[in-house]
Amino acid sequence: MRRIKIVMLFFLSTYGLFAQVSFNNPDEGGAVSFRTTDTRTYENEEDVAEGSQYWNDEFENGEVYINDKLELRGELRFNAYKSEINVKENKYEFYSLLKRPYIHVKINNEVYKMQNYLDDEGSNRVAYFKILNENSAVKLLFKPEIILKRGRTATTNYDRTSKPRYIRLPSYYIMKGDNPAEKTYLGKRNILKVLGGNKDVYKVFIKENDLNMRDEEDVIRLLEYSATL
Repeated sequence: MRRIKIVMLFFLSTYGLFAQVSFNNPDEGGAVSFRTTDTRTYENEEDVAEGSQYWNDEFENGEVYINDKLELRGELRFNAYKSEINVKENKYEFYSLLKRPYIHVKINNEVYKMQNYLDDEGSNRVAYFKILNENSAVKLLFKPEIILKRGRTATTNYDRTSKPRYIRLPSYYIMKGDNPAEKTYLGKRNILKVLGGNKDVYKVFIKENDLNMRDEEDVIRLLEYSATL
């Protein structure tokens, strides 16, 4: 543990530099940012909002991989509001991992990776996703996202004061090879639209195997089949 702390302190001193590294240059920079947060302080709207920033409130057993090599085992948690991975140090403090494509984690055997995706306007973005079928050429990705709905203060007797609160807005994406992931909704029509060609072949496969395209496992079976065509 002492060795890990020394390494983390080194990255703290260079964090300002690494924060400017482009996502497209994974060989630059370090591996982990030592950025501690005292969970006892509440200073702004984000901290007093109802609900939680975290996909799972409790820290869970996990592993940190750098360039696919296991580097650390510990208690991890995913902040779906800030899209960052936290590593627990003690009761009140935690580390935050640098957001780099060569760093990924497993939390309760679920894989979280930074991936390129197309947003609703068609722009290329980067965020953490759960990889639901890691070893397939065509992947189903789950984007665990939480947004903050701002509170409001009543200005008249007819208005109602409301507290800020966190709202879950999860979504699914399909990623083909190294192309940016594209958003989809579970369901036969939507999945076939994202997959593109060979729709008649896919329909036959769905029918013969009695697949439900609203079920993650069945969607993955179709995606893995599509990668063989």
